Amino acid sequence: MYRFKGGGDGIEPDSLVMDSAGNLYGTTAGGGGGCDRYGCGTVFEIPSGSHKKITLYQFKGGRDGASPEGALVMDRAGNLYGTTFDGGENCPTVVEFGPGCGTVYEIVRQ
Repeated sequence: MYRFKGGGDGIEPDSLVMDSAGNLYGTTAGGGGGCDRYGCGTVFEIPSGSHKKITLYQFKGGRDGASPEGALVMDRAGNLYGTTFDGGENCPTVVEFGPGCGTVYEIVRQ
């Protein structure tokens, strides 16, 4: 369906969630730019019937978090919710290879 290329495209995709139209949503633990040479991770969409990936968000590793992990959750409106392993306020960043604190994030779908 889709083969990741690494770097800005994303590295290490995680679990997927599907909406009622058949669009797939997921995260990558790395890639997307920011943080270190491996990136901070992304949230992406693969539209139904497509072999194209759309990046919805690229984590920057600061307050927004880094290294998304775990399953995404989708509400009835199509908004996505997830967690990151690193990043967050008043925590070491991925660049410093600290333990981080993590975040809970929301991707609002229009």
